[in-house]
Amino acid sequence: PFGALIDIRKDDYLITYVSENSELFLHVKPESLLNHPLHEALMPLTFLVDAFAKAPPKEKFSYHHLNFEHQTLDIKIFDALSHFIIECESPHFDEHKSNDTLQCGIDLLKPPFHPKELPLHYSILLKGIFETIKYDRIMLYRFHDDWSGEVIAEVKKEGFGSYLGLRFPASDIPSIARQMYLKNPFRHIADTKAANIPILSIDETTPDLTYSDIRSVSPVHIEYMNNMGMQ
Repeated sequence: PFGALIDIRKDDYLITYVSENSELFLHVKPESLLNHPLHEALMPLTFLVDAFAKAPPKEKFSYHHLNFEHQTLDIKIFDALSHFIIECESPHFDEHKSNDTLQCGIDLLKPPFHPKELPLHYSILLKGIFETIKYDRIMLYRFHDDWSGEVIAEVKKEGFGSYLGLRFPASDIPSIARQMYLKNPFRHIADTKAANIPILSIDETTPDLTYSDIRSVSPVHIEYMNNMGMQ
């Protein structure tokens, strides 16, 4: 619910899928978008897609800030086989904070000089993330050769139990999910209690959401997270 999605065909920019909440972000009802060319209703997005279409083939996605209808939107455009998909989010933007966060990220990603320094690097990395995004808990999870996993570093607020050192079976993260994370390592779940937003379509097919940042989550995974006390 924190973003809207539009899927267009590459050959004619016809909108073939749109999320039901498009009006909340784009001020256009989904019925007025579906089965219409993108340029008829959303010309500013058309310019961004045109630029992305001309990018080198290795570029799988691009990010933009767009001033649209008296608001700023975060836009992601990505390649989805014979389609382009556009995702729109409303940022909570603070320029000063964003610059500080960027510099913090650059510092945290500096690699250690020796493998023996990895534990210290993990600790510094997680503390930096913890202080930046203010989550209750940050964990670093490492896969073993048999695809079971282990929490090898953790930073958390007071009053929370620890998962540090715990091992989890390979079945906790199914093979299909692991393969998807190799293609798109980013996954955001803003609220485990939030309702899924339907995607409307011109036919019975489904869009390719491999590179989507706002796709919904499996109910099984939501139940798993709720059992761990995550919200």
